Amino acid sequence: MGSSNEYLIQQIINIPKKIEPSLWPQCCIYNVPAILLKVKEEAYTPLLISIGPIHHNNKNLDEMQEYKQRYFHFFWNRLGQKSDLVNYKSFLEQEEQNIRRCYQ
Repeated sequence: MGSSNEYLIQQIINIPKKIEPSLWPQCCIYNVPAILLKVKEEAYTPLLISIGPIHHNNKNLDEMQEYKQRYFHFFWNRLGQKSDLVNYKSFLEQEEQNIRRCYQ
């Protein structure tokens, strides 16, 4: 009995050694692995709104696009100063590739 517990403890200790490091260290939004999608795809598919590019072309989510744009304009107007808007746009242009890499 003790050896099976020791084996289990050793397996838990070794878990971090077995995990492959992330392809992009700053990446935080991953595609669901195909094996999980095969089990229950609807569990990983948004029903109301898409955020980011992964489900952007899903026609079932088009209705919310207007709301997303409306809230973006509210945000944009809250920034107020033209310099803030220019800085925001500049940041997005400079970081576009890094942002896109976050969706793996």
